[in-house]
Amino acid sequence: MKQTTKSILLGALAITGLQITSIAQTFSGGENHTLSICANGTAKSWGSDIWGKLGNGTDPYTLHASVNNLTGVVAVRAGVNHSIALKNDGTVWSWGINAAGQLGIGTSSGDSNIPVQTQSLSGITAIAAEGNFSIALKNDGTVWAWGENFEGQLGNGSTTSGNTPVQVTGLSGITAIAAGYSHCLALKNDGTVWAWGDNAYGEIGDNTTTDRYAPVQVDSISGVTSINCGTYHSLAIKSDGTAWAWGRNHKFQLGIDNIGNSANPVPRQMVGLSGITAIAAGFYHTMALKNNGTVWVCGDNSSYQIGDGTSLTRPTAVNLSGFGNVAAVGCGYYHSLALKNDGTLWSWGNNSSAQLGDGTSTGKDHPVQVTGLCSVLIGIEEKNGNASLAVFPVPSQGQITIDYPGMNKDVNVEVFNMLGTKMLQQKGSNSMDLASFPKGIYFIKLRDGRKELTRKIILQ
Repeated sequence: MKQTTKSILLGALAITGLQITSIAQTFSGGENHTLSICANGTAKSWGSDIWGKLGNGTDPYTLHASVNNLTGVVAVRAGVNHSIALKNDGTVWSWGINAAGQLGIGTSSGDSNIPVQTQSLSGITAIAAEGNFSIALKNDGTVWAWGENFEGQLGNGSTTSGNTPVQVTGLSGITAIAAGYSHCLALKNDGTVWAWGDNAYGEIGDNTTTDRYAPVQVDSISGVTSINCGTYHSLAIKSDGTAWAWGRNHKFQLGIDNIGNSANPVPRQMVGLSGITAIAAGFYHTMALKNNGTVWVCGDNSSYQIGDGTSLTRPTAVNLSGFGNVAAVGCGYYHSLALKNDGTLWSWGNNSSAQLGDGTSTGKDHPVQVTGLCSVLIGIEEKNGNASLAVFPVPSQGQITIDYPGMNKDVNVEVFNMLGTKMLQQKGSNSMDLASFPKGIYFIKLRDGRKELTRKIILQ
């Protein structure tokens, strides 16, 4: 196959040098509780159980409680006082407070301490929550939202809260979503980022501080491969492994120490970070994972959420020395989480509600292992090493073409679904017919004995 160095080919975003955690969001921190998924597809929860957000049907709190009657879980997200989960059948389940309709069950009352199914949603491939609302990505590239809407975070052109999912206006071809306290991000398959909701601190990134009730394109950034939201700030990773941030910066959570909250509210590159494969954000702090498995953190450290053994605020990202082999990172409001390659989960920061899961309620200024927990589901990841793998067209309706420099007849090509089940295998061909596959997200994996490359695609 012909050698190529193109980063964009016939609508495909070719990702170079990145390892990106898949849509299987296997752990999540909220304001004062934490969720994770076990390798067998069940969910665990710990921390504060106010409003029933642990989902175990009991009160008081139990360490590593099993979320009731929930199996086949592939993603979990923690809001302020509610939790949501995505099952492998594409349905969404929620529990906790429902005062703003954030459970999506058709009412704005009736809190639940066990999971209830969110209405009118199917074919969901990703979920997000942080504030008092939730959003979901469908397998057709559209985005849906429900719950609180005072700042337009539902993205449907209004400020009326909703107790059932509504479609976010004008979005298609979306491959990833993220939610802050009252704003949202969506990543399109062309590498552009779109945002809506609260914009008081420039977190929308459109060079204004005007709230947006429907999506607008984030200014001055393209070639994006991953997104995330803090409470009032936004994050992105570009295809060159650089990390970018915009929005509130009063605790230096942007990792850019020379700008204020709303000055020039467009994406800026985070200082000193390269080779970034994943990024996460809490209330006032930000985490980044490098391609060598090391963790870097900046921002507020008043609750030890930086994890560097101090309580010093960090204007730019510092490395957690001696802490490595990390596969994924995540943030609660004032605590931090890291999943290692061996399936163990680690945490640090505020622990007043036992949200660190180490059997105590004492804050930790360095990473400690979550004790007595199941092996956490790691999931499929995109791994492109130092090569460039492109799959086009994206999105596809069945027939795909693979472009990989040096591809030959010995390359083993496999297709996996989002749960890691192998769906198809062939050797040496750069063309595959997936027309018989259900709509959704899949992973194309290439192996030739020397390297392994993986690329995410969406069929619609």
